[in-house]
Amino acid sequence: MSSYKMKAQITLPLARVTNTLEFTNTNQKTLAGEFIFPLPEEATLVGYALDVDGVLIDAVPIEKEKAKAVFEDEVRSHGAGVSIVQQVANSNAFKTSIYPLHHNTKRTVQVTYTIPVTCTTNSSEVQLPLLYAQGASVSAQVEWNYADPQKDLSVELVKPDNQSAAVQSEPIIDGSKKTIVISEEILTNVNSLLIRSNETQQDNQVTVEGEYFCARMKVEKPQVEKEGPSKVQIVYDTSYSRRDQLASDSDLLKKILEKKSCSEFVLSTFSITPQASQTFANVSSLMSALSKIIFDGATNLDNLESILDDSCDYCIVFTDGQHTLGRDVSPSDTYSVPMYILSTSTKSNSQLLSHIATKSGGAYFNATTPRHHDAIISQIAQPILYFLTADYEQEEFEQVYPNEPVPVDKNGYFCLYGKVKNITSGQITCMFKYGSQSIPIIQVDFPKIESNKKIDPKDNITAQLWAKQKMNSLSAFPQLFSDEMKQLSFEWKISSPNTSLIVLSTLEQYLKHKIKPNQQLSFAKEYDRKVNQQQLDVQKEQDQKIERVLEMWKSRVQWYQTDFAQKIQQEKERIQKEKEKAKEEEKRKKSQQSSSSQQDDIMTCSMPRMRMAAPSGCAPMAMRSSMAMCAPRSESLLMESACDLSLPPPPPSSSQALSASVPPPGNNAALSTSASVPPPGNNAAPSTSATIKVNQWTSQEPYMDKIKNSQDPYRTYLELRRELSNSPAFFLDVADYFLTQSTPSSSPVGLNILTNLLELELDSEQLYRIVAYRLDQERQFEWADYLFTKVLSMRPDEPQSYRDLALVKEKMNQLEQAADLLNQVIYKKWDSRFDEIEVTAIIELNHVLFKNKSLPICNEGFRQQMDLDLRISMAWDTNDTDVDLHVEEVTELGQQASYSNRNTMIGGHVSRDFRQGYGPEEYMLRVAPKGSYKVAANYFSNHQQSLHGGTTVLLTFFTNYMRPNEKSETITVRLVTTANRLPVCTIDV
Repeated sequence: MSSYKMKAQITLPLARVTNTLEFTNTNQKTLAGEFIFPLPEEATLVGYALDVDGVLIDAVPIEKEKAKAVFEDEVRSHGAGVSIVQQVANSNAFKTSIYPLHHNTKRTVQVTYTIPVTCTTNSSEVQLPLLYAQGASVSAQVEWNYADPQKDLSVELVKPDNQSAAVQSEPIIDGSKKTIVISEEILTNVNSLLIRSNETQQDNQVTVEGEYFCARMKVEKPQVEKEGPSKVQIVYDTSYSRRDQLASDSDLLKKILEKKSCSEFVLSTFSITPQASQTFANVSSLMSALSKIIFDGATNLDNLESILDDSCDYCIVFTDGQHTLGRDVSPSDTYSVPMYILSTSTKSNSQLLSHIATKSGGAYFNATTPRHHDAIISQIAQPILYFLTADYEQEEFEQVYPNEPVPVDKNGYFCLYGKVKNITSGQITCMFKYGSQSIPIIQVDFPKIESNKKIDPKDNITAQLWAKQKMNSLSAFPQLFSDEMKQLSFEWKISSPNTSLIVLSTLEQYLKHKIKPNQQLSFAKEYDRKVNQQQLDVQKEQDQKIERVLEMWKSRVQWYQTDFAQKIQQEKERIQKEKEKAKEEEKRKKSQQSSSSQQDDIMTCSMPRMRMAAPSGCAPMAMRSSMAMCAPRSESLLMESACDLSLPPPPPSSSQALSASVPPPGNNAALSTSASVPPPGNNAAPSTSATIKVNQWTSQEPYMDKIKNSQDPYRTYLELRRELSNSPAFFLDVADYFLTQSTPSSSPVGLNILTNLLELELDSEQLYRIVAYRLDQERQFEWADYLFTKVLSMRPDEPQSYRDLALVKEKMNQLEQAADLLNQVIYKKWDSRFDEIEVTAIIELNHVLFKNKSLPICNEGFRQQMDLDLRISMAWDTNDTDVDLHVEEVTELGQQASYSNRNTMIGGHVSRDFRQGYGPEEYMLRVAPKGSYKVAANYFSNHQQSLHGGTTVLLTFFTNYMRPNEKSETITVRLVTTANRLPVCTIDV
């Protein structure tokens, strides 16, 4: 960032803050840039703009998952300008992404948010963060639009140590507006601006703008008797993302306990699982134990319900609410002890924490600002003042929020928002509760309303506050109210956990991605005209896809029905004849007594024994780079190669004999659309006896030697972690070490270390995939299911998201869900780089149908039990990456099976070569000749700029696939350097 300007415009009770950020790329190559910034908890992102040809163009709302896919597609295709801003997980942090950033070229973005101003009886204030990065030039301007110009305006500069200093500049007065301009010189090392005025709102007033209303009321607390000493529970979130919070948490906790009368303390900690609680008689021993806490593992907020100690009077909880693993908190969850939840992190899920605290009978506090600590401490262990419900006539009002219990602010002020119908007057009754006591109701009388004429939302402060309150009511559980939140975001052009804001540069981009442009763009009308011209018959397009996939599937079935035993026998007979002919030729030439001829005879005799890795016409390994952008061959073309093999064979091996008892695998009839699944056990090919020997992958990094040779590997890991705290590769390697140890305590430790990856970067689908693959290997299917579900919600544009989740669902015996997901892989439209993944999905869907043949399939022509002696599948976590599956068939007539030899002499088949990410690639063999099958993963190339430590590959090995005696093994390996082939498994038949 090279420049930052902040402008705050305040009209009670709302502040509108515009941040203008300028980015400059000082590198020599074009880059995509990212910038993450936290907003105040009460803020709502209402605007985003990108400069296009020197003009700031406002963004339009779009589904969050689509925004990311569009951005990546534009980067991949080196498209014109694109920029998005999106909420990070369910926190108050946002991330803006910009492309392209050319060398020495500046790009400007503008981020606008609104935030309510805190109003008390005598004053109003709001604290606004500065979003600039180190080294950027910075300036700020504060404007306050007064109803009474005689009121004062002041600004304080708040520094990182929370010390503040007043700005000495006199306000510039322009009618009812006062402005303070703050220069760069005095903004050095300033975190935020604290803006104050003695202008405020009336304690009880009703504001109606257009069809929206705001009813502001002052709620008085009743007097309560002070209770005696109590037993208190401290629940502490020890997840890895909170590793820097211990000092601030400890200081605050000590202040709280010094001012509370407590007789006993219970300390309970949790990350992905709860740890054993400890009991203390005094504060000093409690603080001593707290200082020894180790932060390790992901955050599982599902632990809160079970960790509470019913014998305690209340509970103090420290967490940021960033739930990263495990069952999501539900609105139906109940809590047996009042929880006072505190967050000292700038990134927190305040809506969810507020809901949990309110549900328990406690309260949530943002404790990031020390000057608020005294007020927070005074409310802990005290009854909480809540709004319960509002009673009104539905003919008079609608969509009134909040619509569930929420705490009233610390000063006793509460605002109710809603929409007014066509009435002349009305009344709303509000009910409140203070702890367990009900308090007198408050009746809000609406004045006579002459008209509720609509007002432009940009000019309607009450409408904006209503939209924000509705979003707050929904956003504690975005997974439950996704559709409502999207509709609200699109209508009001605001960001939410489910939506982003996007700006594109050209008409072609908007048409390509089917995004309606902002109406301020000159080509907005042209877009509407062209979209109407380009309307496609969706059903026709769907039918065409199914027909194309059916053709590919017919080729796969043709391969499956090919009698390779007969072809192998014919090839062996041909080889034998060649040998006999060669011997006769050798005898004839020896009789000529010519030394030069003898040398030629030897070479000629050797020719039939030369082993070739691929059929004629297939590219050798050395030629791969020149073929990188070639389109893959279709299944039907490959079958021509499979059914006409005439290669010189390898030399026969005396230790490897081809099984002579293989029955013919069936006829070559065309695929019938009414094919049915044969009953289990009635397989065309017999079962095979095979053993799977997995090569245990071990990291060669120097830090692993230190851990392996340590007397206390976990302690050594913690020491090394200080220097490698943000390295995904480090956590993967160390987790793998502990997970492969035989001691009972090693597996929980390994899982803790593994799930730290989820804490490194919120909303990273690659990190989610990495962890989910390893959890799959450890048979932690419920956790893997949770993460793959997250990936699917983030990347529904990628078929692998559906497939990964489907395979875990199948392992959990959730066959109906697995079948539904695989059906979607088959019939949905995907980017061309994922072409032919449908064929793999059909095989895997039939694997599910083998267990329950009553489940639906999107086209009966795909129904075919494809039982196999061997099946190997490989997938990986990284986009724009090429990993190749290689299988060396160490058998008589066996070959090297890979992308360059997709159909081998003995009947092995390798699926399409995926060169731009994820896979899957698979090797299949219906009838496996005796011998060894050596499997390797070849890390061919990686075109993604990533710091995640290479590529994680998931391999699954099946014997007797789709048969009652099926066996399988799953492993993960980490590929670090490209052009590297890693042996992973040997299957002996």
